Amino acid sequence: MKFRHSTDSDYQAIVALYNRCKLDEFVFEPQPLTLLPLEQDNKRAPIIFSSDILLAEDERVNGFCAYKDSTVIALYVDKPFRSKGLGAKLLRQVLTKMPLPISLYVVATNVQAIAFYTKLGFITDSSSVFDYNGVDVVANKMLLSQFE
Repeated sequence: MKFRHSTDSDYQAIVALYNRCKLDEFVFEPQPLTLLPLEQDNKRAPIIFSSDILLAEDERVNGFCAYKDSTVIALYVDKPFRSKGLGAKLLRQVLTKMPLPISLYVVATNVQAIAFYTKLGFITDSSSVFDYNGVDVVANKMLLSQFE
């Protein structure tokens, strides 16, 4: 697996991975959500594609982490590569490039993601409600004050 920064030619691969993974964030929400494909998401697509994006790939893109300034915008790893350390490797590479404190948002019911970020040193700071495709979802803001 190699890591590299994205180029314009990676657009379709990033969109495809996002669209495969996005609804996994909401698996524990009380009501089912419908995917808003990234290429149709006028709120999230500009934020992701105006960020720096680090890719993990072998023959195809298997994960990406989008980040800007001191915020992790998005971290997605394709299902066959989850729980194998790829997400942690991607995130650690990105964290070394970012000023502290570092923040990110995670769906409050996504206990696996919260445990993942907590293991890396993030702590929950606050909660807020955001809209995803017409449904209100609670997200936790998590902060990282130091990184080794």
